[in-house]
Formats: sequence, C-alpha cells, structure tokens
Amino acid sequence: MKEVYYINIPNLPQTEVYLKYKKDNNKLTYISLSSGGPVSFILKNSDINVLNELKLKLLKKEKLSYSNQLAEYQLSDGTLKYQVVAKNTLDDTSLPKEFYSFDIYIE
Repeated sequence: MKEVYYINIPNLPQTEVYLKYKKDNNKLTYISLSSGGPVSFILKNSDINVLNELKLKLLKKEKLSYSNQLAEYQLSDGTLKYQVVAKNTLDDTSLPKEFYSFDIYIE
C-alpha cells in the first residue's frame, strides 16, 4: 500500500489529507482519503452533495458501535464500490453531506 501526504492544499491551507492506494499488476485496486492532521477532515459543502453528484447509490448503512453520530455507508456507482464514514443522516435512504473518510474499491 502506497501512501501520499498532502499539506498546504490551494484554497484549503488548513486541510491535511492522506491518500492511500494499492496496485496489483500495475492496476489500481484501492483508494482511500482520510484526515492527515490533528484536525478532523470533513468534506462538506452546503450547496453540493458530493455523493449525490457522483451519482452513488446506497447499498447498505450501518451505525458505528463507537459513535452514535457516525455511520458507515456502502455505496456503488454501478462499477466501483465505495465505503464512506459520515455523519449519520436521520433516515436510512439519504446520502450524507459531511463525511470523514472515503474509500474506493476497484474490482
């Protein structure tokens, strides 16, 4: 697994991000974005729901045992599978606007 650490991102100088990825036979098989610093990494935008814009469909939602405010969302766009840890939405059908980790599984 390779890991890249980004700091001083243009327009987001306080944000630090770890990008992790795995290759198998020179093909990308896994991508992960997570927080890179002591401050929580929250990807959110009040005007745009990023997950909806990516046209992701909810496959499964599970509440996390260690937090009553977070949930794990398993999503798909029909080709790739995504796992997102996000602020729990009030209903079990809508996608969150705030998320803390974003993993992509390429099969």
